[in-house]
Amino acid sequence: MNRSDWLTDELIQAAFERRAGRAAPGDLRETILTLSAASSQRSPWRLQFRSTVSTPVYRPAWLKGVAAATVIGVIAVGAALFVTRPDRPAVGGPSPTPNATVGPSSPASPSAGPSAAVVAPRAAAWTPTGKMITPRLGHTAILLLDGRVLVVGGGAAVEGANDYTSAELYDPGTGTWAFTGSMLAPRLSFSATLLADGKVLVAGGSGHTSAELYDPVSGTWSATGSMVAISEGHTATRLLDGKVLVVGGSGNNGALSPAELYDPISGTWTATGAMSSARFGGTATLLPDGKVLVMGGLDAETERGSPSSELYDPISGSWTATGNMITRNGDHAPILLPDGRVLVMGRTDPPPGPCCQLPGSPGLAWAELYDPQSGAWSATQGMVAARRGYAAVLLADGKVLVTGGYAAEEPGGGPLGLASDELYDPGTGTWASTGSMLALAPRYGFSATLLADGKVLVAGGMGMVPMSGGTGSAVVASAELYDPGSGN
Repeated sequence: MNRSDWLTDELIQAAFERRAGRAAPGDLRETILTLSAASSQRSPWRLQFRSTVSTPVYRPAWLKGVAAATVIGVIAVGAALFVTRPDRPAVGGPSPTPNATVGPSSPASPSAGPSAAVVAPRAAAWTPTGKMITPRLGHTAILLLDGRVLVVGGGAAVEGANDYTSAELYDPGTGTWAFTGSMLAPRLSFSATLLADGKVLVAGGSGHTSAELYDPVSGTWSATGSMVAISEGHTATRLLDGKVLVVGGSGNNGALSPAELYDPISGTWTATGAMSSARFGGTATLLPDGKVLVMGGLDAETERGSPSSELYDPISGSWTATGNMITRNGDHAPILLPDGRVLVMGRTDPPPGPCCQLPGSPGLAWAELYDPQSGAWSATQGMVAARRGYAAVLLADGKVLVTGGYAAEEPGGGPLGLASDELYDPGTGTWASTGSMLALAPRYGFSATLLADGKVLVAGGMGMVPMSGGTGSAVVASAELYDPGSGN
């Protein structure tokens, strides 16, 4: 799930202030340079999608032989006991004769065999779950190795005046939230990454070079090495070797931050090769071959969405250009599909004009696919709704859920939240609507996390709440679960 949805909202608010004449022209540029559109795991705008790396276990050859012999012995003894039981026919032998005693209450019948009942399919649906303790917008959610969800950071106001150091845990078993240790420093526009040992690395944001680690066993935070440069609005990607690549952030006075690596063994940061394209933000996706695809963001010169993409090779520490996206966009969500391709979807940029001038229409929805084999992008069907500020999650069946966000903006007003959902089917390359979030809960700038049971937890963000005379927008603490349903 993820920072760029929240950062987009920041830009929107700044743009409306500028349009209404309540901000100087330089204020908007400063906001853009400071709040670069970015995605951390998951979020991942949103989970920001994080890849968990499995470590192979070494087993000596003699141990494999002992294990195999043990298994064969157990099978042989079990089979002998089964065959010699007096109340069962011999395996592979003739059927019981009419005089054989089957049992006083077990007459032969057509239903004597295994049940062939068909399980009724369960439709996809949303259900409420426990509320967060604190309303949050622009927070990060991370699925821990024990199945709980860590939510950290976020602000209570659209303008980001309130930064939270607090963190809380969601327990899927009870559907409840509980506070855990607070971060050592308040952060905004930071990254959070699950490490191979189960700890969570939080880095940068809000003018920080500091980084810290969360230990889910003790529920405490501890300082780790500081970054090479101040970086906010960056992406953080855990590589196959366990290191974390941070790229695409901005530092003091909007200067681009260098790409750098965090080594969890030494707890230190080192600079690595610089990107070939000057960009703020963008998104990053770990590919199956271990390389990292970085795409989009804001072009450092034009301050508009960039179509360029490039690959980082962790072996050489260098970057190479790859195919350009078809659509120029600084706000999108990437999803790594099971077949290795990368799905990117979003809404078209505003038409050419002053920086970040917002149109009154929702624009056009688009989606495209990156093929790592050819290094080329190809168009696929666009989303049903043209939305921004949404969350995208890869489900257990390989489909992609897109939910929430906002569509058109009213002149002089704020974004209009969406409660609708849709699914992308990689097999057919098509989108289809699928239900909606709960009533009075259209939201954007929230987190979405795939749980171990296949459900999706949506929490916080800017949502609709009851107010005097109707409803209005506010930062919310509410949470709900999406159940993708099941077939036969």
